[in-house]
Amino acid sequence: VNFSSVTGNVDNLEGGLDGIVQAIVCDQQVGWAHQARKLMLVATDGFLHFAGEGKLGGVIERQDFQCHIDERGQYSSAEKYDYPSLAEVFRLLHERKVNLIFAVTEDSRHEYELIADLLKEQARVATLTHNSSNILEIIKSAYHEIVSKVVLRDNATGPLHLSYLSACGNETNVESNTSECDGIQEGQVYEFKVFITADECPRNE
Repeated sequence: VNFSSVTGNVDNLEGGLDGIVQAIVCDQQVGWAHQARKLMLVATDGFLHFAGEGKLGGVIERQDFQCHIDERGQYSSAEKYDYPSLAEVFRLLHERKVNLIFAVTEDSRHEYELIADLLKEQARVATLTHNSSNILEIIKSAYHEIVSKVVLRDNATGPLHLSYLSACGNETNVESNTSECDGIQEGQVYEFKVFITADECPRNE
């Protein structure tokens, strides 16, 4: 053993973004219901690889965002497609209405909080205990957070600008400039006023 030639790889074996994409796009294999809340749990103690890092292994082709799960349930295109970017994952989460939970170890939490900030309301982060015994509590807490909050988003571009007003169901009925309401109660009606402003007159084409 002392005279053995030992080699190692400093690369982190983490294909989490690939897994997230495949879990979303492989509807039939996963069994996603059409009219259901979609909650995805990613439990890891490693750091993610992002778009461009596949070049280190000679993989340069961009993700095609198609299902590549083989008959054994394994990802079959790891050596063909590069990792997706966070922007691409965010767009996919948003389009498919999937809520993502990163359950991570304490030493990697900061990095995943930065990622969750970029993924906005589509992702949240929780810390695993050393034996992962709190995994059910993480799921329960995240689900409660998701169903108790409503967020309005728009993709308006210039010259249009959208603003929002809502009282968020408070007893005083005082409205404020917000597109989000927390503490949503089942059966209660929440109203939003949406104002559309044109910053300039559109040019005739």
